[in-house]
Amino acid sequence: MGRARNMRHAEELLSSLFNDAPIGKAITAPDGSWLRVNGALASTLGCTVEELQAASLPSPQHSDLAAGTGEEIVRSMLAGEGDNRASDRCFHTKGGGQVWMLVASSLKRGADGEPLYVIADMIDITGRKTADSQLQESETRYRRLFESAKDGILILDAETGGIVDVNPFMTELTGYPRDHFVGKALWEIGPFKDTGAAKRSFAELLEKALVRYEDLPLKTSDGRTVEVEFVSNVYLVNGSRVIQCNVRDISVRKRAQDDLRMRDRAIQAVTQGLLITDRRLPDNPIVYASPGFTRLTGYSTEESLGKNCRFLQGPETDRAVTARLREAVEKGEACTVELLNYRKDGTPFWNLLAISPVTDLDGAVTNYVGVQTNVTERRTLEAQLLQAQKMEAVGRLAGGVAHDFNNVLSVILSYAEIIALDLKVDDPLRGDMEEIRKAALRAAALTQQLLAFSRQQVLHDPAPIARTVFLRCSGLCTMH
Repeated sequence: MGRARNMRHAEELLSSLFNDAPIGKAITAPDGSWLRVNGALASTLGCTVEELQAASLPSPQHSDLAAGTGEEIVRSMLAGEGDNRASDRCFHTKGGGQVWMLVASSLKRGADGEPLYVIADMIDITGRKTADSQLQESETRYRRLFESAKDGILILDAETGGIVDVNPFMTELTGYPRDHFVGKALWEIGPFKDTGAAKRSFAELLEKALVRYEDLPLKTSDGRTVEVEFVSNVYLVNGSRVIQCNVRDISVRKRAQDDLRMRDRAIQAVTQGLLITDRRLPDNPIVYASPGFTRLTGYSTEESLGKNCRFLQGPETDRAVTARLREAVEKGEACTVELLNYRKDGTPFWNLLAISPVTDLDGAVTNYVGVQTNVTERRTLEAQLLQAQKMEAVGRLAGGVAHDFNNVLSVILSYAEIIALDLKVDDPLRGDMEEIRKAALRAAALTQQLLAFSRQQVLHDPAPIARTVFLRCSGLCTMH
């Protein structure tokens, strides 16, 4: 009786340990059917003990991701894998979800060695599996980024400075193979020997956890120099410090920056005024004014920004010309005009203005570039030339008239001399003839002045000229 009572007590204790265990416990037949399950396992699978024990094997279990219990376990154990196994398996819950469990299985055999049942302890490890999966996905993403990055990447041991990994772009950038990097300190490898970022920089990195170098000249395996940007960060990975060095090729960016600086210096040096306006803003305001514009107009950049170019116009500016400019801007066309503008001090100047539209990738006009040239001196010279041409025309006309008039005077003087020869000394008409002769001589001098004007000659004393006319007249008299 006492032994039987002890046996019952032991069975009750074992049953209590089985049923009340905080982890899932199960006993399955060799064919995989549930013989007995506890409440923890049933709760994990979202059903009652009765529902689980009544269920068929495929219903609560999912064998696509892991081997099942029962018959499959027995089969694997009989195949020589031992009577005890531990593995991760995935189960379907009653609600259609999935639960990952660590299943520790033990096969019990009869006296004849035949399998009787399997006892399994089952612990829910879904959280760990999810974390492992997320970690694996994260590592996969990082590895993909690491392998495909267009920056050179070096992974260093923070304690020794030794390189533990290098990505393909780094080997492509420097021309050195992967084996040249791995296992060596950063300051020992070819590309970084002559950069100055050696042990001192490494110590600085460990102290600050971030080091950045710009415009670092990096030597490649074939001796070329590549301008790079070098950034190092210290990370804590699984309790250990790891250094990631990113090496970015900035050669193209450097060349672009140098080109921009060269263009800016060229713009600064140009004597013409350069303006950029924004056609997308109301009234097409100025958004850039070069130093040449300031020298030309007297207005500083600050005084010009935000204004329309018309603030240079004044009372004498031709409105027809400004209307042409306005029409060209509205149509998005180029235009070149000359118009009268005014400096800040009120001084007028002639401005040769050429405007050109700037378009975006879609062909829409976004800005206008204006080039201004002071052509006041040229306009003045043109006006002077026009006046000189007018005077030349007048001179030619005066010269032609003078020649014709000179011929008439020759006749007058000739006849005056002839008449004077026929008159007696005391003849009253002789005085009148002398006055005619004097008037003719004065007219001859005036004619010579007109001829000198037409030929742009220096004027001489008119007396010899008069004598020449007189001799001509005397010749005429002698001929008569």
